[in-house]
Amino acid sequence: MTLRDDLLARLNTVPNMGQMHGYERYASNQTVLANLYKSGDTLRGGFIRWLRGKNTGTWERYQTWELVMLQGWNDEQASQVEFDNRIDVLMAGFNRDTRVGDWYAVDEGAQGWQLLKNQPALVAGVLCHHATLQILLMRT
Repeated sequence: MTLRDDLLARLNTVPNMGQMHGYERYASNQTVLANLYKSGDTLRGGFIRWLRGKNTGTWERYQTWELVMLQGWNDEQASQVEFDNRIDVLMAGFNRDTRVGDWYAVDEGAQGWQLLKNQPALVAGVLCHHATLQILLMRT
């Protein structure tokens, strides 16, 4: 398995993550695009993207990955609270177990997923909660 596969496998252990992808999906038709990220009757899912890689000249390799999480907005059900809780569960899970395949999460003063932003966005014409997280992984 690749690191991308291992990351997706770990993400899919988090309850209610929705339709997760190993790359950013696109369709010119908004309905088709929404369906790519749909879980049940709501837009819920996301994707991962490899941002950076570094070899130190020794045996160490580093890779930085980005996770984009999406969820359709539902004010009556306080969807923002549900979305924030899912982010917290994700971050706590990677804090307890930093292994991803034969890689492990490292960072200066932090470990696991780090929340970079959490804000509303329109995705396929749907108002969504949109969070971007980042993780630094190392393999020796």
